[in-house]
Amino acid sequence: MALSSRILLLAAALLAACSRLPERPLIPVPPATLPGGWQRVAFDTPGLRDIPSDLAALKPAHRVRAAYRAGQVNAGVDAFALPSQASAFEAQQKWRPEPGAIAFQHGSLFLICRAEGLPTPELARFSQTLEDRWLGGRK
Repeated sequence: MALSSRILLLAAALLAACSRLPERPLIPVPPATLPGGWQRVAFDTPGLRDIPSDLAALKPAHRVRAAYRAGQVNAGVDAFALPSQASAFEAQQKWRPEPGAIAFQHGSLFLICRAEGLPTPELARFSQTLEDRWLGGRK
């Protein structure tokens, strides 16, 4: 291979390494509405500060927070993109149940749904609906 061909090949490789295609978001934007009268009233990507240490140890790469309202009931969800499905499973295993909260894993995502005053079966129905509409159902 001629020297000029090698230089051209090296330049092309360097150019390709330096350019980046836009990255696909790790967590899609949650739906604006959900069946049951739920309306998204807030959406944020708050970063990874102030998260539980057990979760921080699993090195999440992205976080999304959304709030929903149906009538007088408010519900919130925190979604964390973890490095792998195994990490999300570990987060699910380490989760300690809390009143008014349900956590679940979807692929490499770990999600926590909270709604004070909402009975557990209704919170479970909300989280299932959210998962179906937002993430495409159980994996």
